[in-house]
Amino acid sequence: MKTTRLTIGAGLLWACACFTMMLVLFFGFPRWEQACAALPFMKINDKYAGGPVLSTIEHGAYRTVIHQPVFPALIGQAHKGFVQVNWLPLTNLPPVISEDIACSSDGRPDFSITINTSSGQTTVKPLRDGVLPLQTSCALSDSWVVRVALARK
Repeated sequence: MKTTRLTIGAGLLWACACFTMMLVLFFGFPRWEQACAALPFMKINDKYAGGPVLSTIEHGAYRTVIHQPVFPALIGQAHKGFVQVNWLPLTNLPPVISEDIACSSDGRPDFSITINTSSGQTTVKPLRDGVLPLQTSCALSDSWVVRVALARK
């Protein structure tokens, strides 16, 4: 196969362009990273963030943040999902947290939860159909997070 000067020139031009682009991306990436993260369509997936906040309840020493139920799926919604509840201390979390959580649109409690913050033991008592077992209960550096599994109705 015969290689012409035109194809050799095009190949060298392409290699120089790729090398230049590589240098620009390598040295300019920290600024691009911030610019890309600030774009309006960039957001953390609800599977990781717990979904939008549904309600916040103030208790004086701490705050309860209830997120909207999330049913993550590649397309549409899955049959099983979860609701995330965060307890954020304003001063300190109490030794035992006991609360009824309403995550549906009617405002009635869906489950009751009791957390022993010193031992980490968490119990969930379903008050309605569709509430499945506890998925996660853990202390973070500045809060306590619980995820309770739900079945979509």
